[in-house]
Amino acid sequence: MRPAPSLEGLVSGYHVYCAGPPGSPVWQELFFPGWSNIRLTLEDGGWHCAPVGEPMRPVPEIALFGPASRGVHSRSTGGLMVGAGITPLGWHRLFRVPAHVLTDCIVPLSPHIAHVPEGLIERARHDPSPQAIQQLFDEWLTSCLRPASPVAPSIAGLFSRLTHSDDSELADLQTVLDLSASQLRRLARNHFGLPPKLLLRRTRFLKSISSIISMPDTNWSGVIDQRYFDYAHFVRDCQEFLGMAPSKFLALDRPMTRLSMMKRAEQLGAPLQGLHRPDPDLLPLQPAGN
Repeated sequence: MRPAPSLEGLVSGYHVYCAGPPGSPVWQELFFPGWSNIRLTLEDGGWHCAPVGEPMRPVPEIALFGPASRGVHSRSTGGLMVGAGITPLGWHRLFRVPAHVLTDCIVPLSPHIAHVPEGLIERARHDPSPQAIQQLFDEWLTSCLRPASPVAPSIAGLFSRLTHSDDSELADLQTVLDLSASQLRRLARNHFGLPPKLLLRRTRFLKSISSIISMPDTNWSGVIDQRYFDYAHFVRDCQEFLGMAPSKFLALDRPMTRLSMMKRAEQLGAPLQGLHRPDPDLLPLQPAGN
C-alpha cells in the first residue's frame, strides 16, 4: 500500500502479513535484506526473527527492524503483523539514532521515535483492514516527522542513484554527489546503515536475485547484473546475503515472499523494498532555496 503523498520518498510502503490464526502450523520465511521497517504484532503466533547467521529471538510487539545487510529468517505459528517500510530519507526524518547503530537489529521502537500513540495496537487490532492501517500509519508517522537537515539532498541523491543507475565504483558516486570519500561513507552509514561499497553490492545482488525469481526457467548466468564478473561471483554474494546458494534459496517454500514480491511490484513499482525506486521529482535533490 502506498503512503500519503506527504510521506512519498520517506516511506516505501505499508504491508499486512497474515500467517493464519495463532496455533497454525509453523510458517517460515527468509526475507531479503533491505531498508528499515516498523512492525506491529496484532495477533501473536510466537513470532521469532533473526538475521542470517544469528539465533532466532522474539520480536517486540512494536518493533523497529534496522537496515539489513543480510536476509532475515522469520518463524511463527500463525499471527497477524502490519508494518511500514522506512527509507533512508525516512530514517533521517523519523529516528534519533544513526542508522548503522541499529543495522541488523530488531528492537523495541519507542526509544527511537518521537512518540508511540497510546492505544496504537488496540486501534490497529480493532480494524486491521488495509485502508485503516494505511490511515493509522499516515497519521502517526506524519506527526513524528522532524525537519529535514541540510544533508537531506545528499541522502536523496544517493538513494536515487542506488536504484536509478548502474554505478559500480565509489568514485562515480563521489563525483555525482560532490562528496569526498569520508563524507560519502559517513552519509551512507548514518542514514542508510551500511558503508557505500556494501550498499552497491547489496543493490547489485537484489537486482540479480529478483530477475532470477521472475525468470526461473532461464539461464541464470544470463540475467544476473552485468557488474558481476561471472556467475560464481553472484553465488558468493548469495552466500553472504542469504546464507545459502541461489539454487537452495529458490528451492525453499516461501509463499509469503513470492506473494509479497508480486503485490509490491504491482502497487509500488519494485518487487523488493531494497530496490524501491523513489520518484526523483518528489525528492529533495537540491538544497532548500535553490
